Amino acid sequence: MTFASLPTVSPQRFAQGRTLAQWLAFLSSPENLDRPNNAGAAPRRDFTAAMRSRHEGHPLNEHQQAALKELAAMSNGPAKLLIIGEDWSSDCRRDMPTLVRVGEAAGMEVRIFIRDSAQGKEPSPYAATDAAGNGDLMHQFLNRKNGNVFQSIPVGAFFTKDMEYIYHFTEFAMIYQKDPFLAKLRQRHSGEGDAEYQKRTGEAFMDLQASPFFHIWACAAVDEIITNLWERLVL
Repeated sequence: MTFASLPTVSPQRFAQGRTLAQWLAFLSSPENLDRPNNAGAAPRRDFTAAMRSRHEGHPLNEHQQAALKELAAMSNGPAKLLIIGEDWSSDCRRDMPTLVRVGEAAGMEVRIFIRDSAQGKEPSPYAATDAAGNGDLMHQFLNRKNGNVFQSIPVGAFFTKDMEYIYHFTEFAMIYQKDPFLAKLRQRHSGEGDAEYQKRTGEAFMDLQASPFFHIWACAAVDEIITNLWERLVL
């Protein structure tokens, strides 16, 4: 990943994020549920139970835990993990609890930030500061792909104990071919009406999220994160 300048987050700004317990409590609060859903869609759902269940039900394996502890023990190893996400996102529901697990396994200090404002608006992708959401953080971790710029979430950014940037994970593991899958899913069937199309595609994507594949891709995210940290710290 190439940056005009490396991401910079002060210790004071990092400390403003929520701990896991604070974030889980926030999910069911009016402060969160009263915010509009993505792009002002249906009312925001309470995903507290789903997030708690995924965190508690998907521990890292012993090899992943051992590798993370070894990386964290290095003098320039990861000590702080900054997470940005929104609970309406299926990628966040899969990988935000996974990211927390990564931080816990390595003994990192973890802080969680929401991306969107109280009005449900995304921060500007080009502004260093923005009143909407945590734009000062999100603009440092933009996802550039296919000639476009996205504010993809979740983001898991790893820093040393002195808040020196190491690496960040974005959106989903590379082996999860989400975009081709969605492109195939969204192809209309012959004679399919709007209501039928919305029902079929919505149910198919929900079925995917409930399938074993989502856990496979969460595990792949852990391995991808560990490998990238290793490359940056060792190579």
